[in-house]
Amino acid sequence: MSASQKKKLQSFEEAAEKAAGSGDINKAIGTAREAIGFIDTLPDSTKNGQYAHFKHMLANFLLHTGDVEVTWKTLKEAKEHNEKDRKERPHNNQAKELYGSILIAESFILLNTGNLSEAEKAVLECISVFEEVHGPDSPNNSKALRSLAMLKEQQGDLKAAFDALKKAYTTVLGAYGLVHPITQRLLDDMVQLLIKMDDLKLAEELSMSAYKKVMEEGPGNGHPVTSDCALRLAQVVLRTGQLDSAEKLVMVCISIRQQILGPDSPLAGVAMITLAQVQAAKGKSPEAETILMKSIEIFRKHEGPESHHHIKICVGEIAKLRKSAGTDVQKPSSPSTSTSKSPVTSPSSAKGKSPTKKSTDTQVNDTAVNESDVMAIVKKAEGINGAIELMNLATQLFQSREFKVAEPVLEKAHGIFLKENGEEHQSTKAAAQNLMITKNNRIHQLWQDIAKEEIEVLEGIENISLGNGSSKEDFEW
Repeated sequence: MSASQKKKLQSFEEAAEKAAGSGDINKAIGTAREAIGFIDTLPDSTKNGQYAHFKHMLANFLLHTGDVEVTWKTLKEAKEHNEKDRKERPHNNQAKELYGSILIAESFILLNTGNLSEAEKAVLECISVFEEVHGPDSPNNSKALRSLAMLKEQQGDLKAAFDALKKAYTTVLGAYGLVHPITQRLLDDMVQLLIKMDDLKLAEELSMSAYKKVMEEGPGNGHPVTSDCALRLAQVVLRTGQLDSAEKLVMVCISIRQQILGPDSPLAGVAMITLAQVQAAKGKSPEAETILMKSIEIFRKHEGPESHHHIKICVGEIAKLRKSAGTDVQKPSSPSTSTSKSPVTSPSSAKGKSPTKKSTDTQVNDTAVNESDVMAIVKKAEGINGAIELMNLATQLFQSREFKVAEPVLEKAHGIFLKENGEEHQSTKAAAQNLMITKNNRIHQLWQDIAKEEIEVLEGIENISLGNGSSKEDFEW
């Protein structure tokens, strides 16, 4: 292969990885396939190794689409080309290592489709291959050991799973240090597994030690790894009932992530889920729900399976809050069968302080709601007259299914009625009921959107990782 051909393939690889890293899986898939098309033009003597490499990469991207059948087919093709490549280059460690990575991918799919016996064979063979290439105590074996841990966890042998993770963590920590992405990922896995084992004491010790070390020895506050360590510790102390400490730690995480990545960063949104859980544990359900709704808005700005997954988590957390409050929100069976309650009629004739004038400022174009215009109306609204007109506006918004926009309108109306007429007045109760109905329908609407998207990426598959949206890179196959 010529130098220009190698450079071309390298550019394909870099472009595909960049697209995947930014969440554009479709672009990553297209680039990988383009690379495979380019390999078709290369001399036969060099094809198998390159085919195996890029088809393995393509399989990695395809798995994110949820199409396990196509992923498995592509992975098998990669394995066939790798087998030919290893026959052509029997002493090439790079080809052997790729074989091990393909086995990890195989074991992952087998594991998550319930074929534990075949998954175990693939994992054990992978460990054997990696130890042959790298030696028994190499940090390069960590991917295989992590796969073994996942297998043992599903088999119910949590101690064996923890031992595999501990071995991987020890070697990686010694080789790369605490702040390395792989070290942090393995630490996440260990802590999550300890939580599952109900060993919160050791989970807290490991998490606290890591947080103190990054704060005292570096990189210190303001670094992505520090945010990861803070969130990990927050999730542990939340479970031990140290709610004030958990809140402070998660706020450290959110602050760092927003400072580095911006206020609408999905990583900040993930941390906000934990903050909502802290608020819920403190008995502050309204605050928790507000945080979760804000997280949902962040995730909806970012396309991809990860955002979709976190939206479902947020909706589930809100459903828990509503259930505990006696206002359960059920997931509709399908978008076509869900129903929406209608809001209570505006209390324009209710006794109490009365409006003095009917305004026309609350008219909103039914075909295109301008949220900024609505918020301007909300800001100007005053007194009973303003509250009643806000109720009328909310009814318009409700009828056009603009539940998100209607919510702050009703919140303002309720606040005015509460101040002017008191909690027991008909108008105050009507506004409160309308607000609850609107919130419920907003949750139903989110479930509908999720159902319409039909993105079910490995639905129901649990990973031993904390899933805390850390800023570190995940393992690759």
